[in-house]
Amino acid sequence: MPADSFRRDDSAVLGLPMRIVVAAILLAAVLVLSTNAIINFTDEACESRAAEEVDKIALHAAEIYKKGGARNASIEGDFGTVEQVHVSMPGCVKFAVFGAMPAGGEAKQERLDAESNVYYYVLGNGKLRTKSSVTKFSADNLSKAAVLYAGSYSLTLEPVKDGNGTYVMLYTGGT
Repeated sequence: MPADSFRRDDSAVLGLPMRIVVAAILLAAVLVLSTNAIINFTDEACESRAAEEVDKIALHAAEIYKKGGARNASIEGDFGTVEQVHVSMPGCVKFAVFGAMPAGGEAKQERLDAESNVYYYVLGNGKLRTKSSVTKFSADNLSKAAVLYAGSYSLTLEPVKDGNGTYVMLYTGGT
């Protein structure tokens, strides 16, 4: 008879739905925490790659700036040092600006002489990273800051002298 009473005992069945609910809630919590950790990890990895690419440009510009060999912008046909740098701005970069101060989350193209040694980048999540350099930066026309967006570039860095000093011009060309 004990085997018969065991088959008729429904007390374990009554607790089963509660155990399933608790297990499902715990599993959902673990999944949410894991997903959040993965997202944060990928954001940090992308930010690190962005910093590496921006710093690579600044390092090459500083080297070419210190070496000299700048062409004179006021002399037609003057030649100077030119260097090519290949960079790949990751997709998390909203934009990077060389030669201007941050301006309310927008890519500032106006270059003021006092701000020309500042460079910064803004990530898609709104984070702003600002740095400074010994190098004065400019776009290819000496009156604007150089702006890069996410993507691959073959940059030409060229030091140029004008009446306000020596600048490293960044010619951008998407590849």
